[in-house]
Amino acid sequence: MFWSIFVDFLALGVLVALVGWLFSNFNLRVQGVHTVEQKVEWLYAFDIHCNSFFPLFLILYVVQFLLLPVLLVPESFFATFLSNTLYAIAFVYYFYLTFLGYNGKASFIDERGEERGEMSNKDEEKGG
Repeated sequence: MFWSIFVDFLALGVLVALVGWLFSNFNLRVQGVHTVEQKVEWLYAFDIHCNSFFPLFLILYVVQFLLLPVLLVPESFFATFLSNTLYAIAFVYYFYLTFLGYNGKASFIDERGEERGEMSNKDEEKGG
C-alpha cells in the first residue's frame, strides 16, 4: 500500500503534472495581440492527474483484487489476456481523462477574459 500511495500516486503524479504543466504552458498557449494570457497552474495539472488516477486505481487495485481467483490460474492464456486487458483499459482511460482535463481548460475563460459563471460589472448593470 505504501508503494501505491507514495510512488504510484504522489511521485509519478508530481512527475506527470510537471511534464503536463511544462508542455501546456510552452506548447498549447494561444498567443495573439488581443488574447488574454493563458497559463495552466501546476496545481491544476496535479488535479488533472488526481482525477485521472482514481479510475486507474480502481481498475488496477480493486477490480484486479476481486478478479484474483481468475487471474492466478497458472499458465492460462485467458488469465494473461485479462490481466493485460485490465492494464490497457486503465492506462487508456488515464490518458483519455488527462486529455479531457487539459482540453477543458479552454472553456473556463470566455472571449472577454472573464471566468464563466460569474457576472461581470457590465452584466450586473444591464440586469443580467
